[in-house]
Amino acid sequence: METNSIVIITASVYFLTMIGTGVYAVKKNKKTSDYLVAGRNLGWVMTAVTMVAVQIGVGIVLSSATNGYNGGVWPGVYYALGCGGGLLVAGMVTTKKLKAQDGYVPMDFFSQRYGDSRGIRFWAWLSNVPSLLGIFIAQMLACGGILAGFGLPFGWGVILSAGVVLIYCTIGGMWGVVLTDVIQTTIIMIGIPIYFVAILISFINHGGSVAGAYFTPFIPQGMFTRFVYLVLPFLLSISVSYDAYARIQAAKNTKDAAKGCIVGGIIVIIVGLMCSSIGAFAKLLFPGVTDGIFTIAAVGTLPPVLAGIVIAAILSAAIYVQRKLCHPFPGLLFCPGLLQQSPAPGSGEP
Repeated sequence: METNSIVIITASVYFLTMIGTGVYAVKKNKKTSDYLVAGRNLGWVMTAVTMVAVQIGVGIVLSSATNGYNGGVWPGVYYALGCGGGLLVAGMVTTKKLKAQDGYVPMDFFSQRYGDSRGIRFWAWLSNVPSLLGIFIAQMLACGGILAGFGLPFGWGVILSAGVVLIYCTIGGMWGVVLTDVIQTTIIMIGIPIYFVAILISFINHGGSVAGAYFTPFIPQGMFTRFVYLVLPFLLSISVSYDAYARIQAAKNTKDAAKGCIVGGIIVIIVGLMCSSIGAFAKLLFPGVTDGIFTIAAVGTLPPVLAGIVIAAILSAAIYVQRKLCHPFPGLLFCPGLLQQSPAPGSGEP
C-alpha cells in the first residue's frame, strides 16, 4: 500500500475516533459544570495531559521544525520555551488565586472583583470571538494543506477537519475536550519521539555532528529581537489565557492544578526541543527545502505506517487548536448564574 493511502486511512481512523469520543463524553455531562469544566474532577496527571495538548499545536510542531531547519536547534525552540514557560509561571504564580474562584471563564475573575455585568460579558465575547475565529480558520486551512499533500482535495480536508471538531466539541463539552486531549497527547508522545530517534540515526549515518547541532549560541547574533518576540508574550500571557483558566478550574484542587501546569510546561518544552531538533537534523538530509520540512522529512525518513502516525500527530495538533477555540464561545457570553441554571447539552435535563 502506498504511503499516501496509509496516511489517509490513519487520518480517517483518527477523525472517527474523535467523533466517537465526543459522543461518549455526552454521558459525563450531567450538569453545566461537567460541560464547561469537566466537573472540576481532574487529577494532576490529567491536568498535565490537557495542558500539554492545549499548547502543542501547529506552532510548536511545524514551526519549531521549520525554525530549527532555518536557524538551528535553539532558535527553533523559542516558541515552545515561551508556551512551556507560560505554564510554569501558571503553576508557580497564578494558579492558586485563579483556582480559588471556582469560575468558568476568565471573565468570572473580573465579575467577582468588579461586579457582574452582561454588557461587559457581551463585550468580552465580541472582542474575543473575531480573533479566535481568525486562528480557527488558519488551523482549518493548515489541516486542509496537510491532507492535500497526501491526495485529499484541499477543500474537503478543510471541511472534514472543521466538521469533526464542531461535532465533538459541541456535544462533548469540556469532557469531550479532555478525553480527546488524552488521545492527542498519546499520539504526539509516541509519534514525535519515534520520529526524533529515526531522523537522529539517519543524521548520524550521513555524517552529521550531534555536538555541532547543539553546541551553538542559544541566541545567535542578530536574533535577540526574535527571541523576545517568540518567548516573552507567551511567557506572560498563557498563565491567564482562557485555555489555562478553564483547565485550572477543571482540576480537583489547587495542588493538582499547579502540579499539572508545571509538569505540562516541562513536557511542552521537551516536545518543542525534539521538533526543533528534527528540523535542524533535516537540514543535512533534505537540503534546499523551502516549506513543509516536517512532513517531507517524515515521509522520507520513516516507514509508511510510522509516517502515518506522525502525520496523525500533526493533524492532531492542528485540530486541537481548532477545538480549543470552539469551546470558549458559549461560556464567554453568559453570566455564571445563567449558566448554572441551564442544563448541559446532552445531559437530558429539561
